[in-house]
Amino acid sequence: MAFAELLERAGGVGLFQTLQVFTLLLSSIFVPFQILVDNFSAAVPSHRCWVPLLDNSTAQASDPGALGPEALLAVSIPLGPNQEPHQCRRFRHPQWQLLDPNTTATNWSEAATEPCVDGWVYDRSTFTSTIVAEWDLVCDSQALKPMVQSIFLAGILVGAAVCGPTSDSCCLDAPADRELISCPKCLRATCAHRLSVDEECASAPGLGASWC
Repeated sequence: MAFAELLERAGGVGLFQTLQVFTLLLSSIFVPFQILVDNFSAAVPSHRCWVPLLDNSTAQASDPGALGPEALLAVSIPLGPNQEPHQCRRFRHPQWQLLDPNTTATNWSEAATEPCVDGWVYDRSTFTSTIVAEWDLVCDSQALKPMVQSIFLAGILVGAAVCGPTSDSCCLDAPADRELISCPKCLRATCAHRLSVDEECASAPGLGASWC
């Protein structure tokens, strides 16, 4: 007896099974979106340290001379490895000597720097709000973002490994017509309860004794 024939004799596939599969597929549609949305909600925008000369109106008012934002940035933020303003360090005090075109690299590299103790300023031209900008997941805290992603994917893995076998271990032992047959245990119970074909099922080609 083939499995398809045995399934048909045990009750076949009815409306309940069809709705079950449809409900499962409907809930599974949202899983890829939950994974892909991280590319947008957890995007890392360009950022730099908050500095008084650029981000504090009171300090800007006391700035000697009418310097532009680029000049104020140069005396407040050191250059990083890519020769762009450093994203995680700032000068402890404004380095006005850097405005001198004759200043050498040694002069500014020896200036005292510190971490971004007052927070960061983010470029919101592309992403107006992300969890990285909301919770400052940059610099020393940048490892928290991939850690959260790993925990989320590990939860999916554990959930699939635990919930799958758990759902297969449940069987509705009801004598109603066309009852749910969604796992081997349910099939065994249906065979014994409704058809009394234990020996026939155990010797069926392609099924083996493990089915009944």
